[in-house]
Amino acid sequence: MLSNEKRVTFLISLFVCLLVIPVISSAAGTPPTITASLNSVLLGKPIEFSGTATGNSARLSLNCNSGQNIISDIANPVISGSKWSYIWTPEYPTVQAGTCVMIVSDSTGYYVSSGYFQVQYGAVTIVAAGSQSYYIGETIQFSGTDTAGSSVTISREGSTIAVVSVNSDNTWSYNYDTSNLNGITAGTYTFQATDANTPVYGTVSVILKQPLSQTTSPQTGSLQVIFPSGANVYVNGVFQQNVPIQLSPGTYTVRVSLAGYDDYYTTATVYAGQTTTVSATLNLNPTYTSSSSQSTSSTPQPTYPIAMHTTVIPTSGISKSFYFPSGLIILLILGMLVIASGWIAHSLITNYKKEKYPLPLAITPQKEKIPETKIDEPSIYSSPPQMPSQEKTTETGIPPSSSDDEIIKVLKMRYAKGEITTDEFNEMLKNLKR
Repeated sequence: MLSNEKRVTFLISLFVCLLVIPVISSAAGTPPTITASLNSVLLGKPIEFSGTATGNSARLSLNCNSGQNIISDIANPVISGSKWSYIWTPEYPTVQAGTCVMIVSDSTGYYVSSGYFQVQYGAVTIVAAGSQSYYIGETIQFSGTDTAGSSVTISREGSTIAVVSVNSDNTWSYNYDTSNLNGITAGTYTFQATDANTPVYGTVSVILKQPLSQTTSPQTGSLQVIFPSGANVYVNGVFQQNVPIQLSPGTYTVRVSLAGYDDYYTTATVYAGQTTTVSATLNLNPTYTSSSSQSTSSTPQPTYPIAMHTTVIPTSGISKSFYFPSGLIILLILGMLVIASGWIAHSLITNYKKEKYPLPLAITPQKEKIPETKIDEPSIYSSPPQMPSQEKTTETGIPPSSSDDEIIKVLKMRYAKGEITTDEFNEMLKNLKR
């Protein structure tokens, strides 16, 4: 057990330590801090660093590409209320593109880094307006972008033409006048736009041609003739094997001929450097025969349809005897119509007569079976037989004792003479059957 004196001594020592430790910590200070506003930055473009520190000012140093590019004392930003900030712009070639870290230290001797950030090259582009083909003496408009710096250098085949400022939106433009070029000839040239601060650039190829006043004007023109297959083309009376034809400027007579068709004639004017087109349409010659064509024309005969006449059938090589005259066809058609009309009229007349004067019904006479009459033997009590009275004729004028065949024969004679009508005739036959 500790004595009372030792206990008092221990408590006093502990109290003194508790008072001295905060004083010592305050005198030593706290480590500084640092943050970057961007994770990557282009060469020539600004980036801001900020943080806290102890003392009057901080100290910034840079380490890029694993120590290959170390820059000490980049800046000493002022500390205000324990805070500091600094805007830094990496410039080429002092700073190379790559991975970098910014280090901050203060009066306490502590130092910390911002962590890694990327330093990158920007990009430069260049284009030429139009078709990229120009006559010497024209103005070429170049334009493009530059994200690497504030200006670009325009050059042709390594020779500087101009330095152009880059706009706030990273665009630029330049009009190049080729009228004052000395000793330049027609050809293809490469133009380059290079950033003024970094080794980045863009290129474009441009074709320069001699001005029109120095070019040679064409001395001939072209005559194009469109004609049916198998036809022959004559220009000023001269047969042309192939078309189009190169001719001197002027007016020419064009003739197109084909067996079985009328010749086509026209005139055509040829201009230098231009193409004149003639389209020939041939009309069928109705008097053409294959025999006459063989004796009067030595040109080849077509054996296929004419391309420009969709409704014409070529007659070359076909004998005229194969054609059926159209007049004979018309006569045959008329004759058939007359025969048909006569047959129809005959049928109508025959039907009309049958309806107006119908023939009597065909009657097949039937022999009636005459029943046998039983004659009673005379009796002494019977009255004497009476004598038959004289026969009377019926309304038909035929005695009743006449046979059926005789009655029918008489009726037919009276009907043929017109003494009785058809209705009367039929009625009498019906009564006869009864």
